Amino acid sequence: MADQQVPPPLPKSQPSFGRRQSTIIKLLGVGALVLVLLIPLAMITGVLSDRLMRRNEAVAEITSSWGKEQNVIGPVLGIPFQYKFKTVKETAGPDGKLERREVEETATGNAYFLPQSLKIEGDVQTQTLHRGIYDAAVFRAQVALSGKFSPPDFGALKIDLKDVQWKDAFVTIAVNDLRGTREGLVLDWGGTKRPMLPGSQIPGYTTGATASLGGDKPIANEITFSIPLDFNGSDGVFFAPFGVQNEATLKSNWPDPAFHDWRRTSRRVHISLYHFTAAGLCLAHGCHRALRCPGDCDVCDAQSGLVRARRGIDADRDRRCSRREISPPRRGARSRF
Repeated sequence: MADQQVPPPLPKSQPSFGRRQSTIIKLLGVGALVLVLLIPLAMITGVLSDRLMRRNEAVAEITSSWGKEQNVIGPVLGIPFQYKFKTVKETAGPDGKLERREVEETATGNAYFLPQSLKIEGDVQTQTLHRGIYDAAVFRAQVALSGKFSPPDFGALKIDLKDVQWKDAFVTIAVNDLRGTREGLVLDWGGTKRPMLPGSQIPGYTTGATASLGGDKPIANEITFSIPLDFNGSDGVFFAPFGVQNEATLKSNWPDPAFHDWRRTSRRVHISLYHFTAAGLCLAHGCHRALRCPGDCDVCDAQSGLVRARRGIDADRDRRCSRREISPPRRGARSRF
């Protein structure tokens, strides 16, 4: 009997390609779906960005004619003085050669003095202006800066009294946006009215107003001052505590104010449905009363402890002194106290 041939083994059944790569196919499908959904999301983002840009343009157009954020800094008493310094110059010698020689020259600097006390009283009335479908909250502030200056002490600055130029003494303030002022600024200096001309002489600031005192006699006694301000603005109003003792009292019809404060500031706030009243007191112990500034100096305000009024909350609270702000927050946002 012939040997029976053994049939070849059947091949093992293999899963289809779809089953083998099912996980990868699912991932590719999810990725494709995400990419497809990004198309309408990008279209919506483009519409929102365009609306936001148009809104910012409308608000900028309104505030450019009405007035922007206002920072009121000062007042500061400035008194020029002469001082001598040595420098090296090249001069021609008898033989025609250039020689370097040390010469003594005379220049003029300013001594700045801060007020002994500064009182700020203000009434800020807000309103809403419209441009198309967009709204912008603006305000009109009527503020009075008053207080007193102590007699200048030049001994602490090591300045000889014979070098002081009393006839060129001035009082200066810095205001962020003078376009918002509604009338001319006038300084009441010890009962005498003196007009304030545009331009600030506080180091580091350019916009503001300055009044020349125009007196040859030294300031030997305490003297009171008063500066009424009437200006427009938007977004917020800030005050810098330039006095040794600072007191601020503000009231407004804005129901949701935002306050940016420093520690060492005591304050009282009363808020009703349609207005608020706030009062605060700050003792600026870390600020110097006097500052010597020879010529143009951009860092004098930092060296003397003068506070730049900046928008927002500084992360380092230990470096801040005192500030008051009335700013309209976004709708639905809670007031910060």
